[in-house]
Amino acid sequence: MLDHVRTFATLVAAVMAFASCATAEPLPAAVQSRLEAASQAAFDREPTAGLAVGVYRGNEVLLERGWGVAVVDSRTPVTPQTVFHVGSITKPFTGLAINQLIASGLISPADTVGELLPGYVGPARDVAVAQLLTHTAGVPEYVTSEVVGDFGPYTREKVLALFRDRPLVFAPGTRWLYSNSDTYLLGLIIEAVSRLSYADYVEQRIAGPFGLEHTYFAGRAPAGEPLAAGYFRTPGGPVVAPEYDPLLPFSAGSMLSTIGDLRRFARAAYGPAGVAKVAPDVRQALLSPVRLPGGEEVFYRLGSVAVLDMAGHKKVGHAGLTAGFTSYFAYYPDDDLTIVVLSNATGVAPHPAHLEAELARIVLNLPAPAILDRPIDPQAAQTFAGNYAMGPFTFFGTDVFSFSARDGGLYFQFSPPDPDAPAIRLLQQGNDEFVSEADSEHVFIFRRNDAGRVTGFDLSFYGMPFRGLRQ
Repeated sequence: MLDHVRTFATLVAAVMAFASCATAEPLPAAVQSRLEAASQAAFDREPTAGLAVGVYRGNEVLLERGWGVAVVDSRTPVTPQTVFHVGSITKPFTGLAINQLIASGLISPADTVGELLPGYVGPARDVAVAQLLTHTAGVPEYVTSEVVGDFGPYTREKVLALFRDRPLVFAPGTRWLYSNSDTYLLGLIIEAVSRLSYADYVEQRIAGPFGLEHTYFAGRAPAGEPLAAGYFRTPGGPVVAPEYDPLLPFSAGSMLSTIGDLRRFARAAYGPAGVAKVAPDVRQALLSPVRLPGGEEVFYRLGSVAVLDMAGHKKVGHAGLTAGFTSYFAYYPDDDLTIVVLSNATGVAPHPAHLEAELARIVLNLPAPAILDRPIDPQAAQTFAGNYAMGPFTFFGTDVFSFSARDGGLYFQFSPPDPDAPAIRLLQQGNDEFVSEADSEHVFIFRRNDAGRVTGFDLSFYGMPFRGLRQ
């Protein structure tokens, strides 16, 4: 569906006490103008279909508007009320639902798939709920290239058959691997324990209490809602994307929402006292980490949401991707800042996560990184060339990155060396730091041993930390 580069681009402890930003001084009008200009520039870079952006500090609306069209044929404009498919932003809803059930005493983080789904057979039966929530379970991914292109009917059993009998990728709790299969199993657990369908649970226990008036499970939006159509980018212009059967992405990716509703969800789930609509122990659990045997803290927390760092500001976020839609939301709990970027196209550049980071820097008064393009000597480039094993956090199913010195520069691939796959040029910043030419929010810093030999690298991928060890 997407080109090789942008497919990977889509793809995110106790909470610190802080004072609510409700009493903060209003931001200067110039800041709000910069937010709008940055969003406009992002849309103009590759105008295709539509874009909705919401930036909110506490109760203050800093930016809330749409660009382009929700439906190409009718030229229906995108507005703040436009309803988008939000893909994997569904996962934080699922994570919250599980934590609500834990708080109610109906399940525990240590309960296994086999205990909660007695009819389940397969290697994942001994995986614990906490491991599913944090993607440390090792359950193989069911969303393969064949499944991505299948828009036919599905049942829960048909989806389970895609991965149930396959062996685990690693021993549960030993590594991190983002897997939609983990969150699919959580959805089935929600249904089994609550005795509600997943869609009904979210509607009754999350959307209703949180005041989410335009958030739905796919196929359940009422007539008259301003739904965006999804589009694939092609050389000839946007092409309408078919919709998946809702039971294919299910609890891993079937939600629809708006920029305003996602702002309400973020503050209700992760906001400060007096704003959050969940109990303090639930709020704390949502953002609590687990650790791998080597002591590494997993950035993907028990609320099925990423907790990252933006220049010292805690950031809670998640990306979303589904046929014809790309999205990202972020909430900064210490700043009560919410940013939501929704697009009804796939393969968009800049990615919504990139635009979110740009907008956050404007509000938080952080300097934008100065992206350099320093020449690199071919011999120096060769010192970085080779294959690097990813671990203990697997890069969205990719175990090996490859780097090569060619055409007077350094290039990399999200895969072992493949002459038929695109290679992405890296821009040298100095001090063994490089950024991707495709997206400056992909930052590589190479590591050397005492002898000066390059032995590995650290990657910040939209703030998510990954490591590679030279083979």
